[in-house]
Amino acid sequence: FGENGDKHPFMSVNASVIDDRELEAVLFGFEKGVPGMPPTTKRGLFELADGGTVLIEELEEASFRNQMKILNFIQERVTQRMGSDEGKRVNARVIVTMKKSPEELLASHRLYEDLAKRLAQFESLVILPLRDRPEDIPILVKHFVSDICKDLGIKDVALDINAIDVLVRHPWKENIRELKAVIDKSILFSSGGKFILPPELTD
Repeated sequence: FGENGDKHPFMSVNASVIDDRELEAVLFGFEKGVPGMPPTTKRGLFELADGGTVLIEELEEASFRNQMKILNFIQERVTQRMGSDEGKRVNARVIVTMKKSPEELLASHRLYEDLAKRLAQFESLVILPLRDRPEDIPILVKHFVSDICKDLGIKDVALDINAIDVLVRHPWKENIRELKAVIDKSILFSSGGKFILPPELTD
């Protein structure tokens, strides 16, 4: 899946890690000459994902303006690049994640009301925070270690039961993203094929 021409591309963006204008550019693309953007034309994720899926993580971090644009895409299935007067109809499924329930986000004025009403018409799935399902952590650790070692072209490192115990007991405020970052760093600290946790988890 991705931008390589596959039949069912999967695109994703996290609204909490980029500013709002960049989020708009990433989702909808832009035409050459748009102020503040690179001097080129670029397709957005909605356009690139035609026939596939776009995942928007932490939707509540987007401005109401961008939430309104996302709502319009969900309803009309038309994406329009920044700086363009023309829209393009695409067939892309949209999946969104939020850290809190829509009701809580509405109460704190972080979710556009019309978007919340539209999302309520679709299926939803509540996933417990990682800290509330520690039994999943060893499985995730093994998966991440295997993937990272494969990407780096090195042999899998040996997982230590004590390291797994530390990881299971950690609070993981940022959920799986934080766990993945720790595993990335652990592989860098690893030596002689042994899995070594970074100092901040062992001090």
